[in-house]
Order: sequence, then C-alpha cells, then structure tokens
Amino acid sequence: MVGPGTGIAPFRAFLLHSNRVDTVRLPNLYQSRYKNDDPFLTDAPFPFSSIFQKFKLFFGCRREAEDFLFKEELNSLESSGRLSLLVTAFSREQRQKVYVQDKIASHSTELASVLVHDNARIYVAGAAGAMPKAVRAFVRAPDLMQTT
Repeated sequence: MVGPGTGIAPFRAFLLHSNRVDTVRLPNLYQSRYKNDDPFLTDAPFPFSSIFQKFKLFFGCRREAEDFLFKEELNSLESSGRLSLLVTAFSREQRQKVYVQDKIASHSTELASVLVHDNARIYVAGAAGAMPKAVRAFVRAPDLMQTT
C-alpha cells in the first residue's frame, strides 16, 4: 500500500478495521446462493490474520513532527503484526528530498519478490503527481523479474 499524505486515509481505515476483526463468515445470502457452485466455499470462518501479516505500507509526508498524524496508530499496527512493514519518507527533513517512490526503490528486491512469487498487489492512494507514475514505472520495469 502506498499512501502519502492524505492518501493514508483508506489504508488506515482498512488496517484499523482489520485490527478489530479476527474472523468473518460469508453472509448467509452468499452461502445459500452460491454454495453448490463454489467448491471452495465452506461454513468455516476466514482467518484475516494470515493475510494481514503480509501488508506493507509506504507512507510519506513533509515533516514527521508536523504531518505524521497517525504515527502511534501505525506503529502499533506494525508491532501487533497487522502490518508487516511500515516504511516512511519525510521529504523536508534532510537536504536531499526523499519520497515514497525512493523508499519503494530501496525495497525493490523484497517488493519484486512478493509481486512475482506471492501474487501481491499494489494499491496507491493520494497524490496524483509524480508518485503514482514512479510506482507504475517500478511495477512495469523490464528487470522486475530479474530482481527476484
């Protein structure tokens, strides 16, 4: 998940919700309607915890002290295991600006591995400028397969 600035909102909501739900059951309507057609559908609860152990979040803002509004929550989610990796980029805290796309590049081997071998997905929310284009370029890079 890549959510710089206000782009953190949908991911924060998703992670906070996951922290409150250990298991869910498919609604009875779905079960009664599709059970005979879906060989994988059972009455067993679906364990969310195994999925959340693989979530990685890249968050960026200008200054940690001023803009990292959900620092405690996100650190807590990481320490609880609901978030497997929290990577932050604070663009105005050093001479050379560092953005989330730079942090993605520094984690490229790990990300390429989960994209290729674990069928992972990348979700991007927030800024519409250079960041989404840089994330797209990373995913489409011809050498992505060679980095794994």
